[in-house]
Amino acid sequence: MVQKSGAALSLAAALCLALVPLVTNAGESSGTLAVTANVSTKCKVSAPTLAFGDYDPVGANANAVLDGTTTATFTCTRGATNVYVTADTGLNGPHATGSCAVAKCTRAMSDGSSHYLSYDLYTNAAFTNVWNTTNSDDHVFRPTFDTGNVATATVHGQIPAAENVPAGGYTDSVTMTINF
Repeated sequence: MVQKSGAALSLAAALCLALVPLVTNAGESSGTLAVTANVSTKCKVSAPTLAFGDYDPVGANANAVLDGTTTATFTCTRGATNVYVTADTGLNGPHATGSCAVAKCTRAMSDGSSHYLSYDLYTNAAFTNVWNTTNSDDHVFRPTFDTGNVATATVHGQIPAAENVPAGGYTDSVTMTINF
């Protein structure tokens, strides 16, 4: 009996659906959905470590400078214009005393015990343009982002010869700023 009433219920439901009038559209109308987005000019700096390696003030570096390089990466919105990158004098700049390639050094590394190892950063391999904190001449890096969004620059570093410092590890932290 249960089976028969289930079949009867299914038949009744099918008949009810057959009697329901089909809904039809009375017409059609369309409109335009505006879609917008703003792309902001943004930039970022990825500056790795410049590791000079071993400095020997009484042997190899008694009469020879120690050079080092690293590659910094700059990423900006494609088409960014008037972009330039500056580098500050680091945490110990006032303690720089050595004679670097073109003038008195502007940066120094510290051993954490009031001993300072002078050095400088340059925008060119000839060590003639000290990377500085203002937008002047060739002393900053000027990347272009006309067709892409990534630019790289070689950061050239140099420690002068015969720095009179005790043995130990020396570090500094230089802030590179991308202006756009």
